[in-house]
Amino acid sequence: MPGRPRSAPSSRQTATTANVERSTSRSMPNRYDKTRAVTVGVVEWIWLVLLVVLVVGAAVWFRNESAKRRQRELGDARAEAQRWYERLGGQVMQLHGEDPAVRQSLADAGERYTAAGSQLEQSRTARQFELARETSLEGLAYIRAARIAMGIDPGPELPALAAARGVGQLT
Repeated sequence: MPGRPRSAPSSRQTATTANVERSTSRSMPNRYDKTRAVTVGVVEWIWLVLLVVLVVGAAVWFRNESAKRRQRELGDARAEAQRWYERLGGQVMQLHGEDPAVRQSLADAGERYTAAGSQLEQSRTARQFELARETSLEGLAYIRAARIAMGIDPGPELPALAAARGVGQLT
């Protein structure tokens, strides 16, 4: 209250104030309290450990995501190679001809079918599956040639082989 005169501090207040001043001057040198369980150094170590755990966790997450992505890419490459291989197999089994050119084309396609099957069995990487796909496409090119020689519809266009991509094009 503003109008009320101040009285002298009680003996209890004086003792408490003296204790605080004494403990502060004794326990707070160099900007930290030595009497407390947690000091600035301990807090720094906690932050450091937390940072290391965070970095290791991020690295593990990134590695797991990379492995999942590689597995998806491998599965996609396998499915693509398998699709062309099965298409080649259907054509090789269904077509027959007496003309020597047709028989030779079908024989070459059959060889590519066998080679592609072997490559698919042994493939472990996306590049190996890509090579098996290329072998199947080569066989399908022979099938197209046989169909043309037999005078029937050659079927849909095939994707360009890797060796033929960009040939004859100006860049």
